[in-house]
Amino acid sequence: MRFPYSRPDFDIKQLGLGQVMLSLCLILMSLLSCQQQTIHGLDDQLTPLAELKLSVNKSALESLSTETRSRLRFGLVWLSVNIPSSWCADKLSSILLGEAFSSQELASLTQLTQLCNNPLGVAPALAGPSVAIESESAVFAEDLITNSIIFTALPPSEVLIGTPDARVAYASLVIFEDLNDNGVLDLGKAFSPVFWDERGPRDRDDGPDEGSRRRFDEEENQADRLYSSSFTSLLDSHQRLVFREGQFTESYFYPLGGCVPPQGFSYLQVTGDFQEASCTASPIDTPLLLKLAEPSLTLQETICSPAEVWTFEPPQSELSEEYEYICISDTELAATDPEQNCKNLSIIQLVDCPSNQPDCDAQWDVRDTPPAWWPCLEEGK
Repeated sequence: MRFPYSRPDFDIKQLGLGQVMLSLCLILMSLLSCQQQTIHGLDDQLTPLAELKLSVNKSALESLSTETRSRLRFGLVWLSVNIPSSWCADKLSSILLGEAFSSQELASLTQLTQLCNNPLGVAPALAGPSVAIESESAVFAEDLITNSIIFTALPPSEVLIGTPDARVAYASLVIFEDLNDNGVLDLGKAFSPVFWDERGPRDRDDGPDEGSRRRFDEEENQADRLYSSSFTSLLDSHQRLVFREGQFTESYFYPLGGCVPPQGFSYLQVTGDFQEASCTASPIDTPLLLKLAEPSLTLQETICSPAEVWTFEPPQSELSEEYEYICISDTELAATDPEQNCKNLSIIQLVDCPSNQPDCDAQWDVRDTPPAWWPCLEEGK
């Protein structure tokens, strides 16, 4: 018999009974000693790297229900590059790049800004740490409630944009209702409505298959509800959390209009738009006041990844009443699911062509024979 990892020429038979018993006793004592020790880093308090302080007006919370108020948390969401859906991007650019807006195009633009994610808005990458607003660590002073989020690690590498010697990460500071009480900010992604008629799905490689019909009430896809977001759009003045590592190089990643943030963590108050802005940097242990707002799909864009927009041929049967419908044009009907708390959108088209290419090689064209229920034709047509 040999011990594993022992000398190849060593045999246990060479030991006497007393030596064997002594060795077993030493091994047993070592195991008992290990059980009494704590592995460093699991139960020990991690060393804080930075302390982020956020505040809210106590009076603003008084209008909320007790249940909602008990679930409110301060948090942050690290941002990713905003990539709008191809349909929304094409539709918005075709209107915005035109020489002049007609009244119909202006109305369509207003509808699209309600249905599509803002192309100059923010998009989420990862949820950061959070803290219950009225936890034991909260500080109450007059009308303010202040609490701290402790950073025990640097931002994850996937949210740091740039080269190894010049990287930056941005975050929006938020107040959210922790709907499932799991203590973290749950990000979301909507599912666009899917329409198949009795003929079944067409043979397409650019859309969802029949098995992709999913409802947003699945718990793992439910985004939390936002009540405040410090950074929603490049077009508005805002406050953003910045982490800068190394040099700073201006880029198209949420550009700062010439402002240069300091090294490490900081708050950046940005006034003006992304083309020409003025900025004021503050240390993150200076409390930042977040203003409470009414929850809305526009506010939810901060934590909702844009859903892809699918296009469908009109089914022959009447449309489902679980969705809401908006006429975009004579040939395009938008469908959204109001039960979701992230923007979602599908388009039912009389012709499978982009609006700027009405005579393309379409897979379907029922402009001359629309279904009887089609609601978007002008009177007299």
